[in-house]
Formats: sequence, C-alpha cells, structure tokens
Amino acid sequence: MQHPLLALAAAYDQSVPPSSVRPSLKRLMEDWLESDPGEAICHYAAHFSVLTQASQLGEHGILEEPQTDALYGLLASSFWHARVLDDAYQAFEEATHGVDADRSPRACYWSHQSKHQEAESGFDFGIITPCSNHRVKVTLFQAKRPANDASSGKLSLGYVVREASGLRLHRGPAEWNKAWDTVQKKISAAKKSEDRSSLRRKKKNLQREKQWWSAHAGPRMQLCALATIRDALASGATVASALKLCEDHEEFAEYIARRGNGSLFNKRYAYEQYYAFLTTAISGWQWEGSLTHASSWCYYVQWVNRSAGEPWSIRLEHALASLNTKQNERNQQPFAEVLAASLSSTDGSVGLMIHEDDLSGLTGLIKSDLPEIVWGAVAEQSEIARNLLLQCGVPEGEIVPDISQPCPRSVAPVQQPENDLGNGKAPRREPRSPVR
Repeated sequence: MQHPLLALAAAYDQSVPPSSVRPSLKRLMEDWLESDPGEAICHYAAHFSVLTQASQLGEHGILEEPQTDALYGLLASSFWHARVLDDAYQAFEEATHGVDADRSPRACYWSHQSKHQEAESGFDFGIITPCSNHRVKVTLFQAKRPANDASSGKLSLGYVVREASGLRLHRGPAEWNKAWDTVQKKISAAKKSEDRSSLRRKKKNLQREKQWWSAHAGPRMQLCALATIRDALASGATVASALKLCEDHEEFAEYIARRGNGSLFNKRYAYEQYYAFLTTAISGWQWEGSLTHASSWCYYVQWVNRSAGEPWSIRLEHALASLNTKQNERNQQPFAEVLAASLSSTDGSVGLMIHEDDLSGLTGLIKSDLPEIVWGAVAEQSEIARNLLLQCGVPEGEIVPDISQPCPRSVAPVQQPENDLGNGKAPRREPRSPVR
C-alpha cells in the first residue's frame, strides 16, 4: 500500500507544478517518509494549508487579519488529518505484514493563539518550533496583500502607522524644510476642499514639530538610526555589515533598543510600518546566545489570489532592498516552502535559534515592538506546543485546543445575528409585538 501522503503530494504537484529550481513534493515526501517522517508531515501541512488558503481566501477583499486566522486554522486541520493518515498507514502495515511500524517521533501537533482584535500597526504572526539540545526556533511573518492580480509581484511597504493622527518626524532640518516647501506648493495647487484640508493638517503638524523640536529628540534619533540601517540594507549590505554600524556607533544601539513612551513607537507618532519590523529583527540578530546571528527570521508574506500564482515570501532585508530598486523576484520564495522550513525542527535555513530558557524574554521583546502578534507552535506532543504558547505570554483562554479533542471550548465570542464582526456587539433590538 502506498503511503496516503505520497498520493496527496502527487495531487499537489498536479495543482502546483514543480519548477526547474524546485523538485516535486512527492519526491521530497518519499525521502522524508524514509528518513524523517516528522518532516514529511510538516511539509504536507504547510503546502496544503497554503494551497487551500490561496484557493479559497485569495480574493483581494480579504484582509490580512482573517487570512492569518484562516492559515492557523488550516494548519491545525492539516496536521491533524496528516497524523490520522500516517497512523492509519502504520496500522495497515502492522496488520498486513506483521511487523512493528516505525514509531519514530513525528513533530505534528499544532497549537495556536486565537486573536480577534483589529491590528493597528500590522497583523503579524510568529511560529515557535522546538529543536534539539533545548533550543527553540522563532520565525516571524508580516502579512501583505497586493492591490490586484496585476501587482501580485510587488510588495507594498509604504503603509504609515497612525498617518492621520500621529506626528510624522523628520530626521533633520533639511528634511523638514523640504517637507514644508512641498506641502506649501501642494496647498496652492489643490483644487478640492478635502485635499486642502488634509494638506493643512500636514502643515499644522510640521509647525508643531518645529515648535517642539527638542522635545522629540529621542524618537528622532531612533528614526535616524533605523533609517541608516534601512538605507544600508536597501543598498545591498549584508545583515552582518549592517549590524556593524551598531557596533561602530554606540548611540545607534542605544536608540534602536528604545521602547515605550520615549521611543518612536508610541501613539504620539506616525511612522513607516517596516521600522517596527526592522527594530524587532535587529533585536533578534543581536540576541546574546543565539546560534544564528545573521540568519533570516523575519519575513514578509504576500497573499495572492490563486489565479495570480502562489503566495510568496521574502526576507525583511531583501524587501528593504526593493525600496531603491524594482522588486527583485530572485529573492522571492514560495511561502509554502518558507512556512514548512519554519515548522521544521531540523531545517536551519529559516528562523532564529535560541535556548528555550530565553523564549519568554525574546517574545516579550517582540510583543513590545509588534503588539498584535499572534503565535503558533508545533511539537511532538500537543502539551509541549501548548506550553510554548504559554511561555510566549499567550493567555490560557486564547489558546485553541488541539483539533482532535471532541469538545473544544469556545475561544472567541460567537457571531451574533446582524453582526458581521463576530464580536458580540450586535445592535440591540426591541422585542417584537406578538402576532395577532
């Protein structure tokens, strides 16, 4: 009897044909089932979850938040039925051939955090995978979506957090003067009243920034330091050489590490979203005791419609390089492959490897930069995956139970009639008069 995962892998290859740089999933699955069944299950779960999501939720009207929730739900389902299929195959082999089945560990239990708040600064998700020698691997993703199928290969990094309400800082007087001249010219040329109103608000913010210039010195220095690192990466610098800027300029490390009220990342300011992601990445690259100082652990994922091809992913540092040049498609990877590598306990090409005792410290730091992040974990036992989420600071009530449990408890408010948000805030209605 053929292992059912091989048949499904062959079906996947029919839907997503292998390329010249990527072998067939079936061939890879054959090797993994022989040498490392846990890898086979992780890759099956990743590839089929992404394929299903792209087929069902790829329309561009679907925002990043439900896309992330859907991915985590699909992973839970995929891991569960992959485990069922594998167990059934092992039982068949035992019954048919009278031999003990291979019972090597299979890293196939998935647990995740359910979150139903609307993200303000981007909806990010992280994956925790336990590895050997008391190490855990952390991989972060930030979800994006294209405006339409025609732009599916272009990653949009221009989103500004709190653009309408926050103060946009400038790195120095020259940059401020340029912004002032630009807004003055646009006000003079504006024909619509709503355009003039928006421009006057920008002018007022510029005046406010100049009036209280010294009061914003700390956040401005943080902006300058991050912009310097961004520019270095955008010019093609490696992570190692970009980090050397922090070593050579002690104030860089001091300002980049700032968090809370004295930093750029609070409700007073507007800033490009990628600055928060870059700050997080630097914190990981510099994490004391990590095994992979310059390894990629922060990725963007581009959700695309099935008709536009595969969802793809790109390293943060490569994405920043696209700010100065046309998007370099050579740096794009199929998201399913990056996701599978992040779920793998043996693949070291993706993720930040740290000691398990450091997990709560690192994830606490991550959440200070990316407060809306949601977590998922994969492990050889469901209890291990659950405990990893607890170490990440996930409240008990937000942990979705394993799908194999017969009566999973509710982890989110039930959607009410006339309430599309599902947040329990349906409009109150007066009781109807009885029909006579």
